[in-house]
Amino acid sequence: RSRPQEDFFGLGDGSFENDRTNYKLQDRNAGAVIGTEIGGRARFDFGVRYTNTNVSGGEDDRFPSTEQKFPSLAGLARGSSLLRYGFSAMYTALDNPLDPKKGFRWRGRFYWVDSLNSDNFDFYDYGLVADGYVPLGRRRTLAVRLVADFRQERDAGQIPFYLLPYLGGSRTMRGFREFRFYD
Repeated sequence: RSRPQEDFFGLGDGSFENDRTNYKLQDRNAGAVIGTEIGGRARFDFGVRYTNTNVSGGEDDRFPSTEQKFPSLAGLARGSSLLRYGFSAMYTALDNPLDPKKGFRWRGRFYWVDSLNSDNFDFYDYGLVADGYVPLGRRRTLAVRLVADFRQERDAGQIPFYLLPYLGGSRTMRGFREFRFYD
């Protein structure tokens, strides 16, 4: 995957729109997942994935390069080489999985991430996504989503800035640019 002009505004709620920078992110992945389904509603998976990432200056000349404005970000200087392994679970109680009108679904994950080079990028990656659907008459449905997404350092490790949880874009917070808030 190659993303030549990813936006970055800084970390946390202290980031500002006029601090916009850009960087180039390239990564290669290889992995495998093995899982089982129980009773048509529950699913348990174990997965492992190797990722090698390179980060460099972005190609959008309208904004400064991220390394110029935020030179001390973890993962900016060299990218990363990581091994991610762990498990996920899902439970579904929907009337129609492709077009739900009633019911709920939750998905949880817990992964260990280990650095394979001299950088100390060792951390946990875990979270939960819960969706609920309530019918409001024959043609309307109220859909509610709860997302909890966490990274936690392990053994005095760091988390590369491009793997931090983020908000922004149509999947996490509409009305803001994709990846607008990292923290």
